[in-house]
Amino acid sequence: MNVSAFKFAKNLAIIISFLSNVLVVNGQNSLVRVKLDTAIITIGDQQKLTVEAKGIKGDKITFPTFKDTLVSHIEVLGVSKIDTVFLPDKNSVILSCYYTITSFDSGYYVIPPLSVVINSDTILTDALLLSVLTLAVDTNKVIKDIKQPYDSPWSIYEILDKIIIAAISLILLSIILYYFIKNRKKKPLVVEEKVEVIIPAHITALEELQKLRDEKLWQEGKYKLFHIRLSDTVRTYIEKRFGINAPEQTTYETLQNFRSVSLDDELKKKLRQLLTLSDMVKFAKENPLGNENEMSIQNAIDFINGTILILNTDKEKDGKL
Repeated sequence: MNVSAFKFAKNLAIIISFLSNVLVVNGQNSLVRVKLDTAIITIGDQQKLTVEAKGIKGDKITFPTFKDTLVSHIEVLGVSKIDTVFLPDKNSVILSCYYTITSFDSGYYVIPPLSVVINSDTILTDALLLSVLTLAVDTNKVIKDIKQPYDSPWSIYEILDKIIIAAISLILLSIILYYFIKNRKKKPLVVEEKVEVIIPAHITALEELQKLRDEKLWQEGKYKLFHIRLSDTVRTYIEKRFGINAPEQTTYETLQNFRSVSLDDELKKKLRQLLTLSDMVKFAKENPLGNENEMSIQNAIDFINGTILILNTDKEKDGKL
């Protein structure tokens, strides 16, 4: 998409989102309310969806729950704790729940009415429209080559240094040739064949995870470093085990590639959890709870143990943790 097309799409999204929000405001229920921080995002950006419910102190209010998808093409990354605000009459309260959402497909998506249960009554919120735009690429600009480094002139010391190294190398080569020619009739030349030992991907990955667990990084508040190393270890294992270029892909692209892999759904769920939480820590500065960090590293271990490639040998050991 060039810059002109991107601007047109963005302006169109603004108009559609404005009309959508006008309709939402006019039809909003007095007991429940739903809103977005902004109705227009770029692919991969995170967005906050707020659901509010008004009630009387003591009312039982239940907000909608989601696993990992709000609707098609809109993913739920996290859910906040319920926020409670008492109104001036001290008898009425407003409860708020915040959902962190994102999308990796451009387009216009309708968020349907959400169900909020107040005591035994189910009340629907209004529908919203979310516009997801692609990144603008200016195709009119010329692609330029990377500039080569400049050559600097050699100093006299560098020239002498290279002459000395060349002279020493020539002397050593002459000595080696002399002894080789002298002894070649006495001793046959034996060339030893080196056998390359290939360590299975799961053994390397499990050793790295055990080392990461022993270092206790997150216990010292180093959440970002902990999740970077955890994510890198799992992505490297995926590349070696499944041939998926996970180290160079986003979490969404990696999970999309696993759709065609015959794998247990529980293992896919564990992979999604640890990669998604790592992204939130690295890019959204999230500080997970202790049990969330432990769950992530355990999910990584379970995923690797559950996807070990068993070789057809009697002596193969799986090396599980």
